[in-house]
Amino acid sequence: MDDFIRKDVELPHDIIEFFDWVNDAIQTEEDNAMTESDDLLQAKGIYGGLVDRRRKIYHFTWFPEAEPSERWEMQLLADEIDEIGSGYRKTLRVKACQR
Repeated sequence: MDDFIRKDVELPHDIIEFFDWVNDAIQTEEDNAMTESDDLLQAKGIYGGLVDRRRKIYHFTWFPEAEPSERWEMQLLADEIDEIGSGYRKTLRVKACQR
């Protein structure tokens, strides 16, 4: 198992835009957001997908430019993705792992 720490991070504009796009895909029930996978939703430095259709849980891996030696992992409910994409939520608790 990977060693990791939990940390709260401020979300940069490009990640907020990514989650706005993901939220739109969820709301319009696009295949890439409704099919269980680990990488159908992608942008520069971040990828993920739906991991539990019944509970609407998504998992993402983010390679932050600000921390080049880490990868940040997160599991989010569809409602949390909406909060991030709408700009309501500006920080997020992530699981920080060494690359």
